[in-house]
Amino acid sequence: MKLLAKQVDRESRISRHLIWGIVIICVLPFILTLIGVSFGQDNPEVTYSLPKTSFSNMIDVMFYTLAGSFTHTILEWTAFCTAAFTVLFAFIHFSIKRDVTTPIIGVALFCAGAMDAFHTLAADRLIEAVADNKDLIPFTWALCRIFNALIMIIGVGLFLIKPKQRIKGDIRFILITTLVFGALAYTLIHVSAVSPDLPKTQFPDAIITRPYDVIPLVLFLFAGLFIYLPFYRRNPSIFSHALLVSVIPEVAVEFYMAFGSSALFDNFFNIAHGLKIVAYLVPFSGLAFDYIRTYKDEQRSGEILLRLNTKLEHEIAERTKVEEKQTQLVTKLEGTNKELKDFAYIVSHDLKAPLRAIGSLSHWIGEDYAPCFDEEGQNQMDLLKGRVDRMNNLIEGVLQYSRIGRIKETPIELDLNSLVADVIDSLDHNGILEIQVKNELPLVFGEMTPFIQIFQNLISNAIKYMDKPRGKISISCDEDEDHWIFSVSDNGPGIDERYYDKIFQIFQTLVPRDDFESTGVGLSIVKKIIDGLGGTIQVESQVGEGSTFIVKLAKINLSPKLLKLEVTP
Repeated sequence: MKLLAKQVDRESRISRHLIWGIVIICVLPFILTLIGVSFGQDNPEVTYSLPKTSFSNMIDVMFYTLAGSFTHTILEWTAFCTAAFTVLFAFIHFSIKRDVTTPIIGVALFCAGAMDAFHTLAADRLIEAVADNKDLIPFTWALCRIFNALIMIIGVGLFLIKPKQRIKGDIRFILITTLVFGALAYTLIHVSAVSPDLPKTQFPDAIITRPYDVIPLVLFLFAGLFIYLPFYRRNPSIFSHALLVSVIPEVAVEFYMAFGSSALFDNFFNIAHGLKIVAYLVPFSGLAFDYIRTYKDEQRSGEILLRLNTKLEHEIAERTKVEEKQTQLVTKLEGTNKELKDFAYIVSHDLKAPLRAIGSLSHWIGEDYAPCFDEEGQNQMDLLKGRVDRMNNLIEGVLQYSRIGRIKETPIELDLNSLVADVIDSLDHNGILEIQVKNELPLVFGEMTPFIQIFQNLISNAIKYMDKPRGKISISCDEDEDHWIFSVSDNGPGIDERYYDKIFQIFQTLVPRDDFESTGVGLSIVKKIIDGLGGTIQVESQVGEGSTFIVKLAKINLSPKLLKLEVTP
């Protein structure tokens, strides 16, 4: 996490080399001045006599006199153009990220640049101004710088007072702020232009040559420490960091003006105007770098999204193929199951006719040729009849098993108390067994035959294998929030745990068929019915003590209000 935080912090800063370059640019003019280099433009009073001076010389003298004004105009308009490009980039950035901070700050920078443009136009007399340039230029300069500092404090400070999340993407807020800033800038310039008397702002012999420039100096220092720095911490980006770094040339500008410039267009005057361009270029560069990084991030995101989309399409195609294969297999399996069910039903049904013929033939032979058989022959005939009966029972069991789910009944309300009582009455237990229903059984909604088969097979299975002289069978019902839980218990021989799964398989018995007349179909029929009802069946048993078969059925599957049953007339 710390490494990730450091990475994010690095990505939201401009490079240290660039910061040191800005510092060097701010300090280098002062060093060059110390060794004799001058960036100023002297404007001596030039006297000439027209008869003695050619017209071309007069033009040269005039341009030489205006050279300082030309330099001032170029520097100011360069700063204004930088501010214009900055606000343009700010709105491009806003259109991509919908982050309202950049256009508001860009508008504040542009208004400051527009203030400089008005100041230059007034100084060049391109717009009407009343005061003399020696008072108009320095006063409007100081006014522009104070306005620049204040407008940036207000513009950035808005996002420290009002979180940007509340105004994110609000174009109305941007337009209103732009109009207010523009109106304020125009008002200040207009008042300056129409005022005949402007306060004196230059004191060449004083230590502080331009006291009015101390005000923006303090304001920029305050903005850097208490406005830009918190803003960067709250909204880390290259642009917000560049805004913080721009305080360096802004402060340098005011130092050169407040403590150095003593006349229009002198050395420190031009240095300050040149560094003001740097002060505008730093946020512009930060915004440009931020835009480039945003574009690269968008490009990387697009590439990642494209790769993910391609991978997703491939996975969807593969999954579609798998699903198609699964659908084909399910369809094929359903068809195969239907064929098997039909085959089992047809075969078992058709086998009954020849089996009846075999039974009748064996019965006829046994009656008509009995005197011809010795004891061994008679035993074999009895064994044949038993095999025919067993085969008949097996076929009947297969028929019952294959009928499950094929024949639908109309669901009705079933009183399981009456149903179980009828089942018990229909079974032959020779009075040697005690069969009891321990508690009240519920009313359920469903088909009658499946419930008869469930209880009939479970109770008859307990009767068939009972090995106690006084056997006991008990039927009970419990419930939880979602299920009915039926139990059929006996005190018979019990079942070894390793056979718990085997007993529910068709044709599986745990004792020799000659010892008990059993087809091994009963419990498999119960299991298939319960699976069809969405329930479960399990057995709990101890060898020698008895067994308990537990049937668990969901109440929702036995409710007339919630159950949607397929009804076949």
